[in-house]
Amino acid sequence: MNQERKNHLEATVTRGLEAQNFLQYMEREPYFKTLFSEIDNSYVSTILGLSPDKTGEFTMLQTKRMALYEPLSRAQYDVSAGQIAADELENPEGEGGIL
Repeated sequence: MNQERKNHLEATVTRGLEAQNFLQYMEREPYFKTLFSEIDNSYVSTILGLSPDKTGEFTMLQTKRMALYEPLSRAQYDVSAGQIAADELENPEGEGGIL
């Protein structure tokens, strides 16, 4: 494994650990869960009140709902990527193993 690859993997592991800390913080703090839920419920309530011809408004509100959870999805992705990078650092391809 070259040094550039190793540096990239180490940075990915660090980012994954930071993301994991962020998600744990979000889980521990009820304020954030409540805040996200309230915002989501507000969007849902508005969507349910739309008339069928308001497709543009529906699309806009639904997009906002999806974007609300984007940072959490990205953090979960970063945690997974960090775990994969840590595994590769521990056992680089072509090193160790049975053969």
